[in-house]
Amino acid sequence: MADSPLKMHDRIRTIHYVRLGMVVSGALLIVAHFVQSPSWEASMRQGLEAAQKKDFAKAESHYEKALVAAKKFVGNDDRLPETMYNLAVIYLHENRNAEAGEIFKTLLTMRQKKFGSESIETTPSMRNLAVHYAMNKNNAEAEALFKHALKIWEHAPGANSLNIRISLQNLASFYTLNRQFNKAEPLLARLSAMNSGRTVVQQEMTDLLKRQADKYIAAKEYLSAEPLLERWLATQHSRGNDARHCNALLVVAKYYADRHKIKQAESLLEKAVDRANQAYLGADALPVTLFRAASIYQDCGNLAMTDSLSKRAERLQEDYAVVKQRLARSSDLANLPNAAHGANTSAFDSLRFGKYSYDLPAKKNN
Repeated sequence: MADSPLKMHDRIRTIHYVRLGMVVSGALLIVAHFVQSPSWEASMRQGLEAAQKKDFAKAESHYEKALVAAKKFVGNDDRLPETMYNLAVIYLHENRNAEAGEIFKTLLTMRQKKFGSESIETTPSMRNLAVHYAMNKNNAEAEALFKHALKIWEHAPGANSLNIRISLQNLASFYTLNRQFNKAEPLLARLSAMNSGRTVVQQEMTDLLKRQADKYIAAKEYLSAEPLLERWLATQHSRGNDARHCNALLVVAKYYADRHKIKQAESLLEKAVDRANQAYLGADALPVTLFRAASIYQDCGNLAMTDSLSKRAERLQEDYAVVKQRLARSSDLANLPNAAHGANTSAFDSLRFGKYSYDLPAKKNN
């Protein structure tokens, strides 16, 4: 079954709307700003008021009256696509996806006829129709439109970094939601470079990788699970968060230990312990990490490493308890470094802390 319009709206997140609008339960309705036409304006206002109250049947009735009035306007009057778009949004709320889709198709055709098929003015309608296709699992059509919108902005003159990011994020979201991770990853790399940081879509893909791997493991489809686990592990490493990376290393090491793949498990355990020793995990987190690694080494049958890591973790916990007691007796928190330094080296070391969216047609006054 296809996702609901609002669920898909949450999943594929466009971060920019090109016209003033009002959100109604996750979809955006256009607020009219045109030369007065009392009948049309009244119907549009009444439709918006009804939609805000979630009375979509009444909103539909008002927008249909507005559409009759809008069709009488001469020339390329923007009130016609404005009205059609709002009616399509209402259809989405009523789960009348096919009727909404026909309107989105018509709107794109209208924009292409008016501005040309490669004009940036067509991209909002293009993305809207792409989202509709994606929502209804028409994946080939959705992919083609998302890619076309991206191509238009990449070749458009001027600075278009925001619109390129929007197009990249929509296409990456589409691939991620369809578990086409190989196609999503290069787009996410471009986004990360443009944003100088991690994107919402990257986090979404990371979560999907782990969930899908867990499903394969539960179904004992291990050959399918392992590539996803390794890819998930790589995303955790790229995040630059020591605690998350250590945890991911241990999770995947535990998986390999349970599958009796000792070499792979111990390789990851070695990396986890090394990362934990160098990282600022926090005074209480480091012993916990070492205990977890010791337990997995025990599953691998490496009792020497189990004993070594367990003893070190116990010493760190004891040292940390001593430091906590000293700090508790100290009334001057500014002496924290001195109090820590008064303990032995291991105690001092342990105190290191360390959804798509529907776009609006661009306004163009003729």
